[in-house]
Amino acid sequence: MMIKKICFLTIFIFLFFTKTTIALESSWEGIKEAKLRLISPISNTNIQNSVIVGLEYQLKDGWKTYWKSPGAGGFPQEIEYLKSKNIKKIEILWPSPTQISILNLKSLGYKKKVIFPIEIELENRLKPVDIHFNVHFLVCKDICIPGDANLNLFIPSGKSLKLTIYAHDIEKYITQSPLKNTNFTDLQINKSLLYI
Repeated sequence: MMIKKICFLTIFIFLFFTKTTIALESSWEGIKEAKLRLISPISNTNIQNSVIVGLEYQLKDGWKTYWKSPGAGGFPQEIEYLKSKNIKKIEILWPSPTQISILNLKSLGYKKKVIFPIEIELENRLKPVDIHFNVHFLVCKDICIPGDANLNLFIPSGKSLKLTIYAHDIEKYITQSPLKNTNFTDLQINKSLLYI
């Protein structure tokens, strides 16, 4: 009887770990009106020259943040990454904004949830990337509040690429970023893995 229980437990543990989806994310940081985190669509760098991560915002009801050219008021987010390792440069891919009204001023921005895809060019494609972003942002409702978030995410190097549970969401926001013609194909990520 004990041998059967051990065999069953061994099979259960094997099935659990082989079926578990991969999640690669930072902790949530920020202020009570806006929480931010980094999410990765990939489990490792796949020995590529660049990778994409997502900077996700969760905004409380009624609160908004700004697009890169906000219009009448506000300012866009700024990202410092000097403490990161193996990053040559970054580029924010700005999803299409909506028109928002803040303090009776017409602006362009986002509400509730938005993911900013960020293309990261690596200094050495054979090494992992250790991301340390200090994000400065502004959120507004009846008043405007500046915020900061210190976000850390480590993406190991490696060739055996697997997509994470965030791959589909990040790809959706890439397609909403009209000013940059970048997608997972450009980064040699097999989209068919999304549907396995």
